Amino acid sequence: STFPGKLWIIMMFIFRIVVVARIGDMVYHDEQSHFVCNTLSPGCSNVCFNAFSPISQLRFWSLMVLVVSTPGILFCIYASHKIYHAYVKFPLANKQNKIMLENPQLYRAYWWHVVIRTILEVGFLVGQYYLYGWFVPELFECARWPCPKTVDCFVSRPMEKTCLLWLMFGLEPKLTQIPCLFNYIG
Repeated sequence: STFPGKLWIIMMFIFRIVVVARIGDMVYHDEQSHFVCNTLSPGCSNVCFNAFSPISQLRFWSLMVLVVSTPGILFCIYASHKIYHAYVKFPLANKQNKIMLENPQLYRAYWWHVVIRTILEVGFLVGQYYLYGWFVPELFECARWPCPKTVDCFVSRPMEKTCLLWLMFGLEPKLTQIPCLFNYIG
């Protein structure tokens, strides 16, 4: 990976962690307590919230950060291992070390890591779409047992949550492909 590619990986990882841990926590910390349904039926609000959000959005995003960053971390470990052994094997041969840095195995590993990371990113996009969609509605209608009838439930700060959702899944997948460009530029 080139210097801009490494810089991009670091910034993207930090950016995602900041979005999930800091901004996401502020937006979603009151999720269930501020999910109000117009019913007094015991258990109805909990069942409706589970229908609205089957998995905690923050936990889903935290899992995404962990899983999507794993190929990059494994590539860095592999590349460091290869480069270290090249310096140990040929400590004074700078030409040999440069040849090691241009090793086809490293390039192949780099491209595999980019492909795997892209596949994981797309997988989480599909998961996001099927679990939550791309918008957080103001009103969620719930018709599950033990609710006596269709119940209207109101979501707190839906526009704020929608904007955060767009930030996580609108901007970032486009940025996933930037390291590929840096490899050609650098």
